[in-house]
Amino acid sequence: MKRIFTFKIFLVLFACLSISALFFGSSEARSTTTQPAPPQATCSNATLTGEYRYTFSGVGFPGNASANASARQFAAVGIITFNGDGTHSGADTISFLGGNIESREYDGSYSVNANCRGKFCLQSGPSGECFGPADIVVDPDGSEMLFINTIPHTAVLGEFKKQ
Repeated sequence: MKRIFTFKIFLVLFACLSISALFFGSSEARSTTTQPAPPQATCSNATLTGEYRYTFSGVGFPGNASANASARQFAAVGIITFNGDGTHSGADTISFLGGNIESREYDGSYSVNANCRGKFCLQSGPSGECFGPADIVVDPDGSEMLFINTIPHTAVLGEFKKQ
């Protein structure tokens, strides 16, 4: 009697292990199957088109400040229009802590690479020089752009959202 009971337990355990091996073995085989990689997002200058609201803030040296000047906090809020061709125009209000509040209008340029990263120039000077250069990251659907200024001794972060 003891032998039959042990043999029955062995058969039940063997059946359970066999079923488990079939189940887990087939799911493991499925999980090791190579899945195609999701398509990579591609961007271009045309990814940024239309009106965007933005805000940025930071700490830096205003205008042509001397090396001995104190860094000042500043912030801006505005609306910019990206033309889809690497050019933009906009208007904003900028506030310098302990200083002026100014309204301004500007024209500038930008470039967006296929990997959705690029360069941004807030304002182009008369000879094409860039004022307010920044590195940018663009959402592949064009809904948002993030930037960090690349002006030495200045830290400015900003966010642009499509209206």
